[in-house]
Amino acid sequence: AGWSWFSTYIDLEGEAGLDMLQAALGTNGVQIKGQEGFTQYYSGYNAWSPGLSSISPVKMYMIKTSNTQSISLEGDFVAEDRPITLNKGWNWIGYPVRESVALLDALKNIQPSAGDVIKSQTVTAVYSSSFGGWVFETGTDLFMTPGEGYMYYNNSAESYTFTYSKGTGTSSKTASEPIEKHWIADATQYANNMTMIAMLSIDGEIVKGDYEIAAFANGECRGSARPIYI
Repeated sequence: AGWSWFSTYIDLEGEAGLDMLQAALGTNGVQIKGQEGFTQYYSGYNAWSPGLSSISPVKMYMIKTSNTQSISLEGDFVAEDRPITLNKGWNWIGYPVRESVALLDALKNIQPSAGDVIKSQTVTAVYSSSFGGWVFETGTDLFMTPGEGYMYYNNSAESYTFTYSKGTGTSSKTASEPIEKHWIADATQYANNMTMIAMLSIDGEIVKGDYEIAAFANGECRGSARPIYI
């Protein structure tokens, strides 16, 4: 129940694809948001409002449901080498691949720019030239996972396309040892999230030790992270 960042490897395309997704959500559907528009379900009319007119398997969508549910979609598989377009700035991208792949492997076919960001609903990675690769919050890894959607910030001056890779390379296929946190935020309660890249100092000294930082609104934890020092 609540918000999920969704994409699919079933070839749901155009208006017919949106109709199939809405039918699969049934009366549990509340809202479907794309990067350029949204549609909302009105139970009194048993109908979805105009707005979002089509969907694509190379895009990510935020879906709000009133109850937890599984949905069944039927159709052809998307070609796993289908190009993904990254425009300058933020992109809501799908993952039309049928297996989970570590981020470093999945994105082998692109050359990130310093300051590029990719994030799921709960995990963020930033590309750092000084670090020489993707930087994760301490104790996390990002795996590209079927059914999930992602945001990618392209910090370069140009748009380009890429295809996902499934090669294992030298990347670890095992996530980092999870680190227990004092605060836990519920990402499903919110459609959007925000990434903060900052330097943490205490009494004027840059923090290099083992800390956890969190954000609160009216006493409710909205996010928590274990910083990494570069």
